[in-house]
Amino acid sequence: MAERDDDRTGPGDALSTPQASRVWTLVLAVTLSLLVGSCCLCGVFLSRQWPTFEQDPLAAEALTKELLAIEIPPNFEPQGTIDWHVWLLLHMRGAYYVHTVDDGELSFLEVDSRFISQPDFRQHIIDSLHQHGAGSGFDLDVRKSESKTFSINGEAVPFNFLTAEDRTSGEGRRLVDGVVTLDGRPILISLWVDEDLWDEAMVTRLIESIGPAQ
Repeated sequence: MAERDDDRTGPGDALSTPQASRVWTLVLAVTLSLLVGSCCLCGVFLSRQWPTFEQDPLAAEALTKELLAIEIPPNFEPQGTIDWHVWLLLHMRGAYYVHTVDDGELSFLEVDSRFISQPDFRQHIIDSLHQHGAGSGFDLDVRKSESKTFSINGEAVPFNFLTAEDRTSGEGRRLVDGVVTLDGRPILISLWVDEDLWDEAMVTRLIESIGPAQ
């Protein structure tokens, strides 16, 4: 148990991996967008509960199974989780996986709220998740952007496919993100890999495997 406590970090701590840092960037961007759009920015300042990262592969696997059913691609291994209660407005939790061969990440971020049943608020959450997808944490020069629609749990869900160059490293990137709604809660699915790891058939299988948690 002590080892698990040592692996937990808050926003003031140095995150141990670049992947964790990018996940934090994504979560912070989404949260600020949601709060500002909801006229509830004060909730950030009234909240003493900051997000918690846990570097725990078993916790990542367990949370993934709670959030959704999905086929994790080969060469992606579970890395950790994030959990954040934002005042009385939002509860965000997610899991992320890293590529074992080269740079790449797969993450899931669920947003829940006591107002989730209100259609306008739920749509605002979905729009905010779309706005801050797989590219969060990167300075990207987008070369190509394409939207593809998949049938997930009986609904048509658009996913964004980006081909880009990371201005910081000069590396080519492929990025995919989409928002699915399962059990009434929006979940952002985001994936990015280096250009030389891109496998569109693998990504298609990943998306088509998504369904409600068993």
